[in-house]
Amino acid sequence: MKNSILTIILVFVVVCAFYACDNNGVGQPLATHLKVESSEYNVNIGAVGVDTTVATVRWIDMSSSYILRLSNTKNSNQLILSDKSKAAENNIRVLTFTDSQLLDYMNQMVLSANDADTLNLKITGIRSDGVADSVSTAINVSFLK
Repeated sequence: MKNSILTIILVFVVVCAFYACDNNGVGQPLATHLKVESSEYNVNIGAVGVDTTVATVRWIDMSSSYILRLSNTKNSNQLILSDKSKAAENNIRVLTFTDSQLLDYMNQMVLSANDADTLNLKITGIRSDGVADSVSTAINVSFLK
């Protein structure tokens, strides 16, 4: 009786370890919804000689592909951005924006470079099974004079 209970416990532990780890033995987080690190980013853009990163958007990497849509609060123009996000540690995706990228996106959406504006970034993740999930974050842009 004691041996059969011990065998059942051992099988249970092996099965749990098999499903909890990937091939490298690293634990896999069980994210069920797409989550972004921050719901709002404040960006100051000024006359700087060097193109610098002004916003870094991070989210849990749980999908096989992403659609990135950038819109604004002043008009109905929106852009579909190419997914230039990169995989980071701990199952995280990272997308950086430079000041020249944001200025270019704002010009494409016919926004003035003199006014502060809020850009909305909507990230839609499409899993390998076809299920889609999305999350949005705001990028508040102001210009230093």
